[in-house]
Amino acid sequence: MDRRKFLGASSLAAGVGLAGCGFIGSALGKVPPPEVDQTKLEAGGWREDAEESGKVFTQEYAAGTVTARGHTIRYQDEALRQEIAEKTLGSVTGQLSVFFATRIEFDPELDSLPLGIGREEVLQRTKESAKSDFEREMEADGLTDIEVLGESTLAVDSGQTADLVRYSATYPVDDFGFTVTGGETITLEGQPVPVRGWLAVWYNEDVESTLVSGAVHAAENYTDTIDKQLSSALDMTLDIDLGLTPDAYREEAFGLIRTVT
Repeated sequence: MDRRKFLGASSLAAGVGLAGCGFIGSALGKVPPPEVDQTKLEAGGWREDAEESGKVFTQEYAAGTVTARGHTIRYQDEALRQEIAEKTLGSVTGQLSVFFATRIEFDPELDSLPLGIGREEVLQRTKESAKSDFEREMEADGLTDIEVLGESTLAVDSGQTADLVRYSATYPVDDFGFTVTGGETITLEGQPVPVRGWLAVWYNEDVESTLVSGAVHAAENYTDTIDKQLSSALDMTLDIDLGLTPDAYREEAFGLIRTVT
């Protein structure tokens, strides 16, 4: 399960629509960082993993050119990572839950676009960029069967309504094992883990920025049972239950997304 670092940090760049657009490695500071409720982050055991800033895209229109630049902060659920590592005796140490927030600004600003360039058209271009890169990066992180389940909306704390894209995917889990008394190694065949992804995009007039935020987390608990004969007189049954709580992860993700400004 560690081989590809389940839902590793690099998948976060997908959700902001920035990967492959000259984003990685650009200088910080051109766009202010997004703000997330620090109390919620600390309560959930989230740790800042990376911070990046740079160009999102440049779009040519008949009336002129629009350039989008973004600033992303990425987080890992460190508390959950430690919990799962302890439960699996160190066999599973990758990330099972990630979250990101991005602020995007445009040049010229959306409220100052030249005649002939529609504000909604630019925002739709941003959303499609985010979706495309989100899917591409999930695939790069080893997720398979990536599918858009549907789109809806999500009310955020600042009063706007975000477009919300819901994803499903599958993560193939490698076999992993444990050493028991006497040096016997018990290997468990890895079972694929269903995954949910959430991508929210909205425009906040108060800060004159487009905000993109989202999360990826396990969609089901991971359980397994193995029967092992250690000797002619000793049989053992090993039950694995990681105690994953997808509904709670979803509500936590929505709670964090709502606070982004």
